[in-house]
Amino acid sequence: MEMILDLKTDGERLTGSVFGGAGRRGRSIAIQEGKIDGDRISFQIVRRGRQGERKILWEGRVEGDELKLTRAAEGRRGRDITFKRM
Repeated sequence: MEMILDLKTDGERLTGSVFGGAGRRGRSIAIQEGKIDGDRISFQIVRRGRQGERKILWEGRVEGDELKLTRAAEGRRGRDITFKRM
């Protein structure tokens, strides 16, 4: 599955979107409550589906040209993901 982060910063505020999915199922979801504190970032997205809404929290840090994040859905164990600058 491909995931693309489109991030925008304004001081300590982080906005943008997360695109994920395969083929025609892919969709873009707006970032909410985005924050930047030094090299640390956090934000959440809300996925809406047949089973209702689910919040997914992303937290991590910038390391050079990489963004190392942990992605955790409410009530579930987190998963580490590394993104590279394009």
